[in-house]
Amino acid sequence: LVGGETLSLGDRVVFGHVSLLVSPGLAGHPTSSDRVRSRKVAVDPAPLVLRPSGVRTLLLLHAMPLAPGTSADVRTALVSDAHGNAVALDAVVAELDREGIERVVCLGDMLQGGAQPVECLAQIRGRAWTIVLGNADAFVLDPRAAEGSAEEITESQLAVRDWSRDRLSDADAATIESWPLSTRVELGHGRQLLAFHATAGSYEPLLLPTSSEEEFRGLLGPVDADLAAGGHTHLQFVRRCGPTTFVNPGSVGLGYDHEQAAEGFTPDPWASYAVVTSGRAGLRIELRRVGFDADAVAAVIRGSGMPGGDAHALMWERAAAAERRGGSAA
Repeated sequence: LVGGETLSLGDRVVFGHVSLLVSPGLAGHPTSSDRVRSRKVAVDPAPLVLRPSGVRTLLLLHAMPLAPGTSADVRTALVSDAHGNAVALDAVVAELDREGIERVVCLGDMLQGGAQPVECLAQIRGRAWTIVLGNADAFVLDPRAAEGSAEEITESQLAVRDWSRDRLSDADAATIESWPLSTRVELGHGRQLLAFHATAGSYEPLLLPTSSEEEFRGLLGPVDADLAAGGHTHLQFVRRCGPTTFVNPGSVGLGYDHEQAAEGFTPDPWASYAVVTSGRAGLRIELRRVGFDADAVAAVIRGSGMPGGDAHALMWERAAAAERRGGSAA
């Protein structure tokens, strides 16, 4: 591939605007006995094959380890948009550990916006998850990354961004900077996943379940993979798109009712994610929710010194109160 040279783990090879990283895949990790609630919804799309689209900057080819001649079902979890909420992320990890799901693909926006950016990064890095760069990840590295975004950046968001960046080391920043816009992952049984934050070429477009077919396919573009996965919108859904299927696993750390009024904004006290199973019978997608302690999130925020922490904590306290009244459930 590269003039007959031998590549080692961690080597990065650049071909024009495409960078290939030699990656070891996933390592094992301990299990947890924490109790959490979950809901599972199964969707069975047909197998798919497509032609490629160009990727704008960085493409990571990540081969997660599969046993030679694997015949058993292969499960891969999809997580996205934790936004610095390690309480929620830990709840997802506990469920994955109990079920022995070690293959995880992270769709970006995991650090910025909450009180635990360092803890979220440690979880991702410690478990060697495959990850792509989200717009909030780029924003925490450089606020100029938000220029041209459809979302108006507020002074409070800038203050939290500065606070988050101050807590990340230079080595942490270098890790985030290495994350690609998109990545391909082998799902097993000859199937492949194309993962990104918003689309393969940008972390900004909005792929919505309510988008027209023309708009959705135009934004997504052609995909040379059996499954496409993105986050960004904090909306959990599966949608057929020609010969492929698109899945958004929802938000781990900041799900919410998108139709609620801005006043009294209340997030969901559960983490959304997905599990993809590839087997001889086909491809199965499970959309999952697992509950977490919203009061614990509020307590972490109040003790963190995060700018605007009282207002952020209050919204999580509202979520906890609503759940106690039976107003929400995972």
